[in-house]
Amino acid sequence: MKKSFLLSPLVALSLICTPGVPLVYAESGVQVNKVKIQMEQEMDKKQQEERQEIINLINEPVDQEAVKKEIEWMKKNAPDKYSQVISGQQAKGVSALASSGALGTNGDILITYDSESSGWNHGHAAIVRWDGEYIIEAWPGEGVRYYVNNWKTRWKTWKGLWVKGAMGEDYTSAQSYARAQIGEPYSLTATKGQSSKWYCSLLVWKAWENRGFDLDDDGGIIVTPSDLDQDSETITYASSN
Repeated sequence: MKKSFLLSPLVALSLICTPGVPLVYAESGVQVNKVKIQMEQEMDKKQQEERQEIINLINEPVDQEAVKKEIEWMKKNAPDKYSQVISGQQAKGVSALASSGALGTNGDILITYDSESSGWNHGHAAIVRWDGEYIIEAWPGEGVRYYVNNWKTRWKTWKGLWVKGAMGEDYTSAQSYARAQIGEPYSLTATKGQSSKWYCSLLVWKAWENRGFDLDDDGGIIVTPSDLDQDSETITYASSN
């Protein structure tokens, strides 16, 4: 069986500059450079496409009809969650929480698409603590922590998400799971199959997956904030747009 290989650009260059080296090695060096350029162009194109997807998500309007239907469902099937949502709506604009930029109630998912937040360029995600005053998030250098709920003033872009058909106990359990991870380390290499280190959206995904809701839209090896946002089981009830 014949084997073929590509020389690194540095090796190819050294061979080109060596007297007596056949022209084929020079051509190999040129081919390596072409492949490298193609890879860089493809990566740039993918990043641009991902950024455009994020821009589309930021500008996506809240589906008020879907929000209304979910509230009606809560009223009938999850009265404790319904009470929290209605109380929050009534207090909007006058309560201390509202003036501080707080968003969401017990177990809600919070998203931002601000660039390079939380140490990477996919945005950031967190889950609201039971009292609404704090969030639970995985943060670089600190790991899983509590942070004051000032989501609407902390970020330029923000969203609040509910999980369709979730009961009050599902919201409570999801935030309880996240709280139980306080103090555990942050890692962008953390995988879905473990539960000892976290990045932001993995923590949120796992907290809800523990209740039987798989909120990873594409089912990939990583979970991004946009995966949570685009999943068919989440609904945006509030947005900076």
